Amino acid sequence: MTDDVRAGAGANRRRSWVPETLAGRYALGRELGAGAAAVTVAAVDRRLDRQVAIKLLRPETERDPGFTMRFNREARAAAAINHPNVVSVYDVGQEGDLHYLVMQFVDGIDLKRMLEREGSIRWQRATDIATAVLSGLAPIHDAGIVHRDIKPQNVLIGTRGEVKVTDFGVAHLEQDAALTVAGTTVGTAAYMAPEQAKGLAPTPAADIYAVGVMLYEMVSGAVPFDGPNPMATMLAHIQQHVPPLVAPPGREPVPARIAQVIMQAMAKEPESRFQSAAAMRRALASPGSSSSAATASTVTIP
Repeated sequence: MTDDVRAGAGANRRRSWVPETLAGRYALGRELGAGAAAVTVAAVDRRLDRQVAIKLLRPETERDPGFTMRFNREARAAAAINHPNVVSVYDVGQEGDLHYLVMQFVDGIDLKRMLEREGSIRWQRATDIATAVLSGLAPIHDAGIVHRDIKPQNVLIGTRGEVKVTDFGVAHLEQDAALTVAGTTVGTAAYMAPEQAKGLAPTPAADIYAVGVMLYEMVSGAVPFDGPNPMATMLAHIQQHVPPLVAPPGREPVPARIAQVIMQAMAKEPESRFQSAAAMRRALASPGSSSSAATASTVTIP
């Protein structure tokens, strides 16, 4: 199946296999993002008159029945999660050879784009964002789901400051395929826990590790390990010590206690990390970390 793009009006260019309507209900619009296994587009649910985001599995994934089976199973599990710091899943279905997931639309940008624009952010703000991510991960883990692909691209920052985790549960589908596709692997490898890089089944501890990497990146302006290729980056996560955490020039130094939280989250052995998202969240919320937002059940970034 080719992935050519046909012209549309203005920015509404679409891939040849992406329909204009879906399930007789969703009017598909501009592309929001693309991965190795799926494309996400903005859409309008004409039945409920609301904007949504729809994740479409690429048609070629239909060749692997196990792939689509996992997608449907975990998408249904994801739909059961209801938390302010998690993107809501509204619907899952299939039309022809297209499997799709209908999600809440978040008006804003992802954390990756924010970091590309700002380079780094103040440790107080970074701590609040990490706290929000951990708040969202707690119910995901409680539901028996391991996100497996926590990274800035999967953290959405809304225009009103809301922070939401997305692509949970089904995220590993993209990750599995991404390891063989040029240009899509580094983002995953850069946040991959050592045991995950070794090919072991990830647990919630792998998500904790990835939050530690994101927090490191937010306050320092760079990921701790960035090899010339994904394999080198994964080996670094397995073999190398985490480089000292240094705030960029002009930024307030990161408190030693926050640096200690980051280092514990990035421990090589899963059992040496925080044993839950809630535990790491409490560590970030202890005196001297961030604002009182860190102790709220719902976290919004000012």
